[in-house]
Amino acid sequence: MNNFKIQLSYDQSKQLTEEQVAEFVLMKVTNLISEGALVGDPKDILIDYEVPELEGVVYVELENGCLLDAAKLNTEGASMVNPEIDTTPRTFSVASIRERLTQMDKAPRARLKTMIRDYVKYYQSQSKNLMDNQELLTQFLSLFVLDLMGLFNDILPEIKSGKQLGTLLGLKSVSNELNEIAGRLSVAYKKALRAEESSGQLTKGILSVLKETYSEFIHALVNELFFKDIVLDDEDEDVQLSSMKRVPFNL
Repeated sequence: MNNFKIQLSYDQSKQLTEEQVAEFVLMKVTNLISEGALVGDPKDILIDYEVPELEGVVYVELENGCLLDAAKLNTEGASMVNPEIDTTPRTFSVASIRERLTQMDKAPRARLKTMIRDYVKYYQSQSKNLMDNQELLTQFLSLFVLDLMGLFNDILPEIKSGKQLGTLLGLKSVSNELNEIAGRLSVAYKKALRAEESSGQLTKGILSVLKETYSEFIHALVNELFFKDIVLDDEDEDVQLSSMKRVPFNL
C-alpha cells in the first residue's frame, strides 16, 4: 500500500525558513506519536513534506502502517489529506524487515537489549492507550512474548551445549531474581533437549517443569519491564492488573 499524507496548519505571518519548517514538522509528528495518533520513530515514519505557497499548510507524507488512531490527529491540528485510507485504529507496528534482518546479525544479548528498549519505549509512549484497551494490551504483551520466543529458538543450541540463558542474554543487568529464574529455565531446557535427542520424546515430568519455569520467567520479565503485581489469567488469556505502579527500568 502507498504512504499517506496529513496536513498541518501554520501561521503564515511568521515567514518560516526551510529549517524552521523542518523543525515544525518533526515537532508535530513527535507530538502526534505521544498523543497516540501515530506510532514509530519520527525519523523513520516521516517520508517527506511540502509547503504550497500561500496556503498556510504543510503536507506531510508518512509511512504506511504508522497510523494508530486517525481520530487523534486533531490534537495537533492535523487532518488526513487522503481520507480514503483505512483509518481503523491500529494496535502497534512491528519492526521493519530491514531492521529485523539487521538485528539477526547481532549477539543475543544485544538483540534482547534492543528489543526491550523498543517495547519499553512503546509502552511508555502509549501506556494510556494500552491501559484503556484490554485487547490492545493483551496483543502488545503477546507480541513481546512471540519475539522473545524467536530469540530463545535461536539460542537453544548454545543452551544445549552448556551455556546459561542469563549469561547469553545479560539478564543479571535486569534483575537478580530474573537471572535466577533464567538459570532454572536453562536447566529445564537442557533436560528437555537431551531427552528429545535420546528418546525422541519428553516425559510429562520434564515437559511440566519446562512449561512451569518458562511461564515463571515470562511473568517475571513482563512484570519487571512493565508492571507491578501483574497476573495473567491462563484460562482466557486476559491481562488482569492489580496494580499499575510502573517499575523503573534502564539499560
